[in-house]
Amino acid sequence: MIFWMESSMNRTRCAVICDIKKSRRLEEWRSVIHTLRGRLKETNKKFRSDIMLDFRITAGDEFQGVLRSPKNAYDLYLYLKTGLPVKLYCGLGVGEIESSESVAEARGDAFYRARESLELCKRKRRSIMIKSWKSDHDDILNVLFHFIEAFEDSWTNRQREIVNYCRFHPELTYEEIGRHFSVTKQSISQTLKSAGWHALREGEELIRKLLSEYVKL
Repeated sequence: MIFWMESSMNRTRCAVICDIKKSRRLEEWRSVIHTLRGRLKETNKKFRSDIMLDFRITAGDEFQGVLRSPKNAYDLYLYLKTGLPVKLYCGLGVGEIESSESVAEARGDAFYRARESLELCKRKRRSIMIKSWKSDHDDILNVLFHFIEAFEDSWTNRQREIVNYCRFHPELTYEEIGRHFSVTKQSISQTLKSAGWHALREGEELIRKLLSEYVKL
């Protein structure tokens, strides 16, 4: 549980609501929930400076949290989804948050917008969408999210494994990445090229830039 003294009535708070896709069809549900609880605990530690209200399971297949701003919302989403054995819907909402001691009790425009984004994800079969008071800004981000999702859907398991490793270790050279996977740097280069890594990386950098700009709008 987090208590904060700073004003929560800031229109650039970011509520994040996630739902596990096709949860009713999942076998080994207890194992999934156990893994999810562990990943949420790790997320709360890793993104401590960004988080206003800890991420917690708030319903059987749903979890949510609040960020001080949307700046690192995409990186948090990537961290969550790559550490889970299931696929997610993720709704982001930017706006005000009413003061609360628990994410389960939190209210405000950010939560209403995150809920709308989540429902829109389900209707459009998207994995992540965002909604704020600035619809033209949202539209650009949602198109970028869609493009990246299309990239990801075309990957092999090996491409996904290597791209995700590169996402979280941007400081490493191809040679260092190759050593991690016990392959040559040429093999890493070929895998990343076939996965569209360079275009993907540019798109994700633009996403981060646009998310950071909400505080300036």
